Amino acid sequence: MVPEDEEEDVGSSEGEQDFREAEGGGGGEVKNPYPEKIFPPIEEEEWRRIDELLRKELGFPLDRVSGNIGRIVWNNLMEDVKSAVQGLLEEIEKKQEEILVVHKYGEGFYDALKFCKNLIKKWFADVVEERVK
Repeated sequence: MVPEDEEEDVGSSEGEQDFREAEGGGGGEVKNPYPEKIFPPIEEEEWRRIDELLRKELGFPLDRVSGNIGRIVWNNLMEDVKSAVQGLLEEIEKKQEEILVVHKYGEGFYDALKFCKNLIKKWFADVVEERVK
């Protein structure tokens, strides 16, 4: 059991921690990997010129390129969210099993975890895959 004044280490992969430290983050914060100092914003006139160039040279508008990039980013983000939610639910299930085995009087904690699990399933219903047990 963890004392009330200490936080339990829930763990993270070394790669995740290395990324956070390298990006100046920490404590769970992940910085945007596309800082404006390295990737300055494109001005409105530049966007117009890019669109004209794409239409002239390749025969399609900037919207087509933007839509494809956006779809890739969206799909990758959804996979990351899905993986994170599934991982969180698995951690809760492990903790519930531990409580049932180790703690004789852990029903309240077990029920609290069950409540949290149900909230996650409610708010992330589109990304939660129910497993048949």
